[in-house]
Amino acid sequence: MELHPGRFPGNESPCRIPVNVDLSDLDALLASTTYHGPIIETEGFTLFDLMEQRGMTRTTAQRVVSDLCRAGKVKHIGYRPGKGGTKVFQVVK
Repeated sequence: MELHPGRFPGNESPCRIPVNVDLSDLDALLASTTYHGPIIETEGFTLFDLMEQRGMTRTTAQRVVSDLCRAGKVKHIGYRPGKGGTKVFQVVK
């Protein structure tokens, strides 16, 4: 097999760096860098709650919540548990 100019064969690539890290340490590091906020299970409401209770489309619910956030009447307090973590909002009193 002939080498192409500018290419490195497999393990000789400068982009491959051997890592000797315990996977649990790596998991903790990734969790700390992708953390977006607290996980809220029962408090507040989500866009899906608003859509279901008021019969709104997603676009309308997003617009309403965005306007209320700008007005200072609603604030983002965290995320629902699970993959994708839906944003949770709370009415400011």
